[in-house]
Amino acid sequence: MIMRLRSRILSGVFTVLWLASLAAEDRKVPEYQQLRESYESQVERTVNSTFRKDIEELEANYLAALNRTLAEAQSKGRLEEALALKSEIDSMGARHEMAELDEDKVPPTLANLRGVFTSSRAEMDRKQAAAIAPLNQTMIQELEKLTEKLTQTGRLEDAVFVKARKDALQARMETESVPSPRDLAGVSEFTNSLGMRFAGVTGTDVLFCVHETRKSDFAAFAAENPTTPRAFENSSRDSLKISTAPDHPVVEITWSEAKEFCAWLSKKENRKYRLPTDREWSYAVGIASRERRDATLESLDGDIADDYPWGRRWPPPDKTGNFADAALKKELANYAVIEGYHDGFAGTAPVMSFEPNKYGLYDLEGNVKEWCEDWMMDAGQKDRV
Repeated sequence: MIMRLRSRILSGVFTVLWLASLAAEDRKVPEYQQLRESYESQVERTVNSTFRKDIEELEANYLAALNRTLAEAQSKGRLEEALALKSEIDSMGARHEMAELDEDKVPPTLANLRGVFTSSRAEMDRKQAAAIAPLNQTMIQELEKLTEKLTQTGRLEDAVFVKARKDALQARMETESVPSPRDLAGVSEFTNSLGMRFAGVTGTDVLFCVHETRKSDFAAFAAENPTTPRAFENSSRDSLKISTAPDHPVVEITWSEAKEFCAWLSKKENRKYRLPTDREWSYAVGIASRERRDATLESLDGDIADDYPWGRRWPPPDKTGNFADAALKKELANYAVIEGYHDGFAGTAPVMSFEPNKYGLYDLEGNVKEWCEDWMMDAGQKDRV
């Protein structure tokens, strides 16, 4: 089960492929470089080359289906549908991306084709991750051996560097393990013992909590764990008091506290709860198919411009979500806000106060920021997403 826990501090993420996140490394350890080159060669030879061919075939089939549907729309004089399909064909052909269309401009025929394509691509991603997993495990074992060897020979700084690479890969395998569809067989919605609602998201094999983790949810955890800091109970931003109502999202919690909450709930209910990976979050917000799969998470930040959960319009329509609006400006005159926007909340809003997205998930675009499992950069390991 995927939890959505919040903080007022935005941190960082990983990509699915470990080797993509190694670009930021600045320390040269010859033995490590040799292991890495061997690993990358194996991944390319045994996994990525086949995966690329599968992707090319999938995209070719998608383009063929789009062209057939376009021909039908043209023959029946359906102009708006034909224009949307033509935009999709042009975008896929030029950039291998779905076209940037407002939701109200996506006709049902295109929405259905996109759904099939996205689901097929997600299954390919799952198979790719499954194929890479044993190579990652072998790499972890080799890095452990190298760390021990470097320590024994007094090369302590090199040993620390290699151990950090091993730990990063091991953490990746734990958070991006390949779920089995059997784990969720027959389950599309679920409400847990705290009253938190979960639903499936196309392209993933997990259930997402449809709303932000509430103060009442986290308070139940804190009540059974007295050492948990109580900053979440009474928080403020400058002179603005943040609501203490139980149906508001919990704020002022660290990434570690979010992880501890997930571990507590997993033990309590004998189910696996965790934070989402950045890739899973991208599926939830609807941009996964347009992200570059070979890019580091740091480089993906802001990569898709002028596109929002509500479409391409800026500013957003009133009451789209809880953003910095006129109500906040009245309370904190020096804060930057979206001029002319009104949602009615100066601080946090009760969860599920605004319309959900197409997966039934609320507030992905507003209210408060959310933690993910990943590091933004592998080398520094300072910021979480």
